Amino acid sequence: MTEIYIGTVYNLSATFQVKVPCAGTYTIAYEILNGWAYYSSYFNGWTTPLGYAGGGPGQRYYSGSDVVLTAGVHEVRIVGPEGRGDAKVFLVASSTRPA
Repeated sequence: MTEIYIGTVYNLSATFQVKVPCAGTYTIAYEILNGWAYYSSYFNGWTTPLGYAGGGPGQRYYSGSDVVLTAGVHEVRIVGPEGRGDAKVFLVASSTRPA
Protein backbone atom coordinates (compact mmCIF):
# COMPACT_ATOMS: atom_id res chain seq x y z
CA MET A 1 0.00 0.00 0.00
CA THR A 2 1.47 3.32 -0.98
CA GLU A 3 -1.62 5.53 -0.68
CA ILE A 4 -5.31 5.52 0.24
CA TYR A 5 -7.83 8.04 -1.04
CA ILE A 6 -9.47 9.59 2.05
CA GLY A 7 -11.96 12.00 0.48
CA THR A 8 -12.45 15.38 -1.17
CA VAL A 9 -12.58 18.65 0.76
CA TYR A 10 -14.90 21.20 -0.83
CA ASN A 11 -13.69 24.61 0.44
CA LEU A 12 -14.53 23.66 4.04
CA SER A 13 -13.05 21.75 6.93
CA ALA A 14 -13.95 18.05 7.00
CA THR A 15 -13.57 14.96 9.16
CA PHE A 16 -13.03 11.53 7.60
CA GLN A 17 -12.56 7.97 8.81
CA VAL A 18 -9.71 6.11 7.14
CA LYS A 19 -9.01 2.39 7.45
CA VAL A 20 -5.27 1.83 7.71
CA PRO A 21 -4.45 -1.70 6.47
CA CYS A 22 -1.14 -2.09 8.28
CA ALA A 23 0.84 -0.30 10.95
CA GLY A 24 3.39 2.14 9.64
CA THR A 25 4.49 5.73 9.18
CA TYR A 26 2.21 7.92 7.08
CA THR A 27 1.65 11.48 5.92
CA ILE A 28 -1.18 13.39 4.24
CA ALA A 29 -1.08 14.49 0.60
CA TYR A 30 -3.36 17.08 -0.97
CA GLU A 31 -4.12 17.41 -4.67
CA ILE A 32 -5.56 20.89 -5.17
CA LEU A 33 -8.34 20.70 -7.75
CA ASN A 34 -9.08 24.41 -8.14
CA GLY A 35 -8.26 27.70 -6.48
CA TRP A 36 -5.39 28.24 -4.06
CA ALA A 37 -5.91 26.43 -0.77
CA TYR A 38 -3.83 25.53 2.27
CA TYR A 39 -4.98 22.97 4.85
CA SER A 40 -3.89 21.67 8.24
CA SER A 41 -4.39 18.01 9.15
CA TYR A 42 -4.84 16.18 12.45
CA PHE A 43 -5.21 12.53 13.41
CA ASN A 44 -7.45 11.11 16.13
CA GLY A 45 -9.03 14.35 17.25
CA TRP A 46 -6.68 17.26 17.74
CA THR A 47 -3.96 15.14 19.36
CA THR A 48 -1.61 14.64 16.40
CA PRO A 49 -1.07 17.65 14.11
CA LEU A 50 0.73 16.99 10.83
CA GLY A 51 1.23 20.57 9.76
CA TYR A 52 0.14 22.89 7.03
CA ALA A 53 0.31 22.30 3.28
CA GLY A 54 -1.23 23.41 0.02
CA GLY A 55 -0.89 25.72 -2.93
CA GLY A 56 -2.24 26.00 -6.45
CA PRO A 57 -4.11 23.57 -8.68
CA GLY A 58 -2.55 20.64 -10.48
CA GLN A 59 0.09 19.91 -7.84
CA ARG A 60 0.47 17.47 -4.96
CA TYR A 61 1.44 18.89 -1.57
CA TYR A 62 2.50 16.90 1.50
CA SER A 63 1.92 17.74 5.14
CA GLY A 64 5.00 18.77 7.08
CA SER A 65 5.11 15.83 9.49
CA ASP A 66 4.59 12.09 9.61
CA VAL A 67 2.47 10.04 11.99
CA VAL A 68 2.89 6.44 13.17
CA LEU A 69 -0.44 4.63 12.92
CA THR A 70 -1.63 1.22 13.98
CA ALA A 71 -3.75 -0.91 11.68
CA GLY A 72 -7.43 -0.06 12.00
CA VAL A 73 -9.74 2.93 11.66
CA HIS A 74 -8.45 6.43 12.42
CA GLU A 75 -10.11 9.84 12.35
CA VAL A 76 -8.55 12.47 10.08
CA ARG A 77 -9.48 16.15 10.46
CA ILE A 78 -8.72 18.45 7.57
CA VAL A 79 -8.92 22.08 8.68
CA GLY A 80 -9.11 25.03 6.36
CA PRO A 81 -8.74 26.16 3.80
CA GLU A 82 -6.79 29.33 4.00
CA GLY A 83 -7.67 30.70 0.60
CA ARG A 84 -10.39 29.12 -1.52
CA GLY A 85 -10.35 25.81 -3.30
CA ASP A 86 -11.12 22.12 -3.27
CA ALA A 87 -8.69 19.26 -2.71
CA LYS A 88 -8.50 15.48 -2.86
CA VAL A 89 -6.91 14.09 0.30
CA PHE A 90 -4.74 10.95 0.49
CA LEU A 91 -3.02 8.96 3.22
CA VAL A 92 0.47 8.18 1.91
CA ALA A 93 3.11 5.78 3.21
CA SER A 94 6.00 8.04 4.20
CA SER A 95 8.51 5.76 2.49
CA THR A 96 6.98 6.70 -0.88
CA ARG A 97 6.91 10.46 -0.24
CA PRO A 98 9.20 12.43 -2.58
CA ALA A 99 12.25 13.96 -0.94
